[in-house]
Amino acid sequence: PRLAADADLIITGEGRLDFYHLAAQGVPPRQCLVAEDSLYALQTAAAAGYRTVGIFDANGEADQQGLRNAAEVYLTSLARFPAHWERLNNEN
Repeated sequence: PRLAADADLIITGEGRLDFYHLAAQGVPPRQCLVAEDSLYALQTAAAAGYRTVGIFDANGEADQQGLRNAAEVYLTSLARFPAHWERLNNEN
């Protein structure tokens, strides 16, 4: 990846499209991967055409089923991400 960004680094906030566009720095959305533990933020990224990974957070999103359904990939642990990397990296 060319850039990793989070809401602490970019003031606009992760629920807004300009957050993802700014973080992508001109890279087309389908070539970017957004990992989120928030359903609203994940839906925002998906609506803008970004690839999505839902991340379980026991202290975060109450609607984990909604997050699971909305994400291309849903992870209960970041340690499971490598198993999905090839598929996510090769689908555009």
